[in-house]
Amino acid sequence: MRIESNSQVGQDAFALMVARRQTYLDIGAGEPVRISNTKSLEDAGWSGILCDIEHEARLRSERRAHAVYGDFFAQDWSDILRGFAPDGRIGYLSLDLEPPSLTLAALIALPLDQVRFDCVTMEHDLYRGNPAIRSAMRGIMRDCGYDLVAPDVCIGGKDGESLPFEDWWVDGGLTPSHIAAEIAAQIRSQVHAR
Repeated sequence: MRIESNSQVGQDAFALMVARRQTYLDIGAGEPVRISNTKSLEDAGWSGILCDIEHEARLRSERRAHAVYGDFFAQDWSDILRGFAPDGRIGYLSLDLEPPSLTLAALIALPLDQVRFDCVTMEHDLYRGNPAIRSAMRGIMRDCGYDLVAPDVCIGGKDGESLPFEDWWVDGGLTPSHIAAEIAAQIRSQVHAR
């Protein structure tokens, strides 16, 4: 299956192939289109929530999301997610705040005891030299019963070096980990071939 990806390393393609629900939560959404992890999902008919403090106005005007928020930490996510996903299930979580310590803080702040995601892509920016952030994120995700299927996904840096910046997760109760890992590997090889 060929998917037109807007995302940096195929995160949207991974969500399209793994998630069972066509809903997303994009925290740290960034610009509306350029390297967006959820624009392709929206174009495919998915419904979602976007959150980005820097690009809130543009996201409101250029995207068709269910809702758009600015400051993640100024929201009551229990209430928002209860209204958006009354059954407590969302297809895809994209989590990418800057710096990575804010991504960890957002993960801790999410009501993970009230909502479950089919799949998650989460930036840890290990290449910046703080393995404790990645370890903490991984501990939280494992404690919540998610399976790591693509550890340390890399982006290309200067001079062609590979920089580990992100982990990809699935709810193994929905998608067997070995299948999701194969899908992730296939997507990542196609991205590198572009």
